[in-house]
Amino acid sequence: MEKLVQRINGKGKLIFDDGLVATVNHWAEEEGPGKWRGQVSQAEGHPDWHPIVSLHTMPFTLVASDGLKLKVFLESEKGFFHGTSD
Repeated sequence: MEKLVQRINGKGKLIFDDGLVATVNHWAEEEGPGKWRGQVSQAEGHPDWHPIVSLHTMPFTLVASDGLKLKVFLESEKGFFHGTSD
């Protein structure tokens, strides 16, 4: 039996803990029920966007181009993340 893997890709919003929003390009794929992995990259300038964001332990909210909201934990300065959908 084949497993259907959901994939998303486009331009979305990354919401920081203080409520500021950065427009990002993103791709993600579902690894299992509610578990995601992917990457975000800066699409437009934002004063809080910096490689240091990958060192924050708190999750950010990614609002994908299709409206899906993911709680993401950045893993690297290149924007790779793992996350969950609730």
